Amino acid sequence: MLIEFMDEQIGKVLETLQETGQAEDTIVVFTADHGDLFGDHGLMLKHFSHYRAVTRVPLIIRVPGQDDQRRSSELVSSADFAPTMLDLAGVPAFRGIQGRSLVDGHGNLALGTGAEALLIEEDQPFSLDGLPAPVRMRTVITSEGRLTRYMGTPISELYDHRSDLMNCRTSPAPWRGLNWPIACRPP
Repeated sequence: MLIEFMDEQIGKVLETLQETGQAEDTIVVFTADHGDLFGDHGLMLKHFSHYRAVTRVPLIIRVPGQDDQRRSSELVSSADFAPTMLDLAGVPAFRGIQGRSLVDGHGNLALGTGAEALLIEEDQPFSLDGLPAPVRMRTVITSEGRLTRYMGTPISELYDHRSDLMNCRTSPAPWRGLNWPIACRPP
């Protein structure tokens, strides 16, 4: 139902851009700040985990005059959004801006500009059974895997994305002694 609703609303925006003659002057972006767990690993929502369902979000960019459709699984960060939009608008990035533009030297969105690794930082003021407040998580993601460290605890997670895309097998098992539901659905 949510996907159908979003599809209708996005369709209305695109239709209005066409009807008003603004489609060829408008960069259209679809993205999200995070994903959600809808039963993945027996969990709901987004807190206290950096599973792929939470960290992998869509980034769709339509630039007028660049109609060739390309798809990439490269690592990009939400921090890359501002430098990319500034570049596409022809506005120089300000000194010290975080992230990097996904635009090549000719003003086109470019594949091959993905990062080798991304850092995710999460700080929550509340706690969870087995994790003292405040919960501080740090995660490094590469195309090969993910390493998450729960600061102030001995808990770490290490996943190999080449053989375990759903993050079902971690080494070493961090969940011992914690009261968390852990379940994996096959891809």
